[in-house]
Amino acid sequence: MNSTRENARLFRVFLLVFAVLTFLTFYKLGSFTLFDVDEAVFGQATKEMVQTGSWMTPTYNGVNRYDKPILFYWLMCLSYGLFGFNEFAARLPSALAGLALCWLSWGFIRRFYDPELALFSCVSMGFSLLFYVYSHMAITDMALTLFISLSLFSFFAFYRVGEEIYLILFYLFSALAFLTKGLIGLFPLVIAILFSTIEGGLQKARKILNWRGLLIFLVVALPWYMFQLHKNGKEFIELFIIKHHFKRYTGVISGHRGPVFYYVVVLIAGMFPWIGFLLRGVRNVFRMKRDLLTFALIWFLSVLAFFSLATTKLPNYILISLPAISILIASGMKEQEDTRRVSLLTAILSSLLCIGFLISKTYISKLGIGDFAFLHYGFLIFLILTLASLCFAAVRVQRGLVLTVFAVICSAFLFYIPEKAIPVASHYLQGTLYSYSLFAKENLGRGGRLFTYKLIKPSVPFYSDRSAPNILKNRELKSLGASKERILLIAKAKDAAHVSSFGFNVLQDDGTYALLEKNISF
Repeated sequence: MNSTRENARLFRVFLLVFAVLTFLTFYKLGSFTLFDVDEAVFGQATKEMVQTGSWMTPTYNGVNRYDKPILFYWLMCLSYGLFGFNEFAARLPSALAGLALCWLSWGFIRRFYDPELALFSCVSMGFSLLFYVYSHMAITDMALTLFISLSLFSFFAFYRVGEEIYLILFYLFSALAFLTKGLIGLFPLVIAILFSTIEGGLQKARKILNWRGLLIFLVVALPWYMFQLHKNGKEFIELFIIKHHFKRYTGVISGHRGPVFYYVVVLIAGMFPWIGFLLRGVRNVFRMKRDLLTFALIWFLSVLAFFSLATTKLPNYILISLPAISILIASGMKEQEDTRRVSLLTAILSSLLCIGFLISKTYISKLGIGDFAFLHYGFLIFLILTLASLCFAAVRVQRGLVLTVFAVICSAFLFYIPEKAIPVASHYLQGTLYSYSLFAKENLGRGGRLFTYKLIKPSVPFYSDRSAPNILKNRELKSLGASKERILLIAKAKDAAHVSSFGFNVLQDDGTYALLEKNISF
């Protein structure tokens, strides 16, 4: 009876946590512009897909785009169909994927471990910067994390229960991950084989290979790839398979280089303040010998090792291990005796963040940003966290109080800082391009054309509601200057004088970007 009451209490707490996460996820989700490059290029490519009715091959400025497979575009198409071409609709699939991940993680962990670990896991996951950022971005990673997690949840259920339906679901969700971001969708199979081999040897690992599951995978994932190979052949192989898979791993794409410890830094920042419980969680794997903890550790370390060895590094690559990290952190959170040490570590880290918010004002002011409200809020929030953590480190208190205070402070941070900081960042990074794009939309009319010069900013075509090809060569500028069409061109301010020599007048120049027209007055 007591166990039933405790489970009911934990479920009520989870519902409260989930309600707060839902609010944080949807609050002002569409209130700021799509950021260049990734968000805006997905937004524009999907917009072109809807407008042209080309549902199989995404395009950007009318040119085939092979960076990612098709599934996320289809999800965004559905969202656009419901809510129109806007920021909320573009980000909605990621927001829903994040909330689904939390809810399903709760159900999975509660079934195969206990409700307390499930609750702690969802708290550390949902009240983390990693979760917040990628559930608010119109890119593939949160949807990918959902599908990979569901695939691995299904595998573990098969491992525990032995029913074939779970193995078929394992392959189905792997196929959806494969349709979301390519070969990384095969990662669940790697993790499943590693875990099965470690726990039960090769004989256990061979049970994963199931012809029905493989058939499901091929039926779901293969048709789009076969279509692309048939229609676009060599171009698809070179750009999608070679460039965006093998070259991205072995070389540096778009300057995204990082040291081998890159993701350690990402995890400390992205999972703060919960990261302090991770070490105890890892130790629990060997001390408790629970198969779910072992599974989470293999999942986490496989992803960490694979992407740490890659040459191209981005913070979002580690996101697919988020549920595994949260399970390990939650295991550490269950240890009452570690609370004081974690509180001391949190106090040290949060005090450093306080100092960071204080000294960053000088550097931010040099960028021409005058709104420092988010710095003041950040300093105050982390000062409170520092003082609270010092109290918890000095005086023994119940673990529940510590976690509640941490969760409330994280909620305050995720509410106030993005609300204050994101509009400032949006105005600084996107404000000029946004205003130039709206000017083009309102003044060019149907016959006018818009171009950029040596400037890859997908937000321009998205907000101008027209294609904006990127000009790279002087002969292209000369051809535009001789054209009888009405033309606007957006360039970096430093290139404005050069573009003007080809028959363009500068309409606006903010020192960073310039808007030019071809010697025709509106």
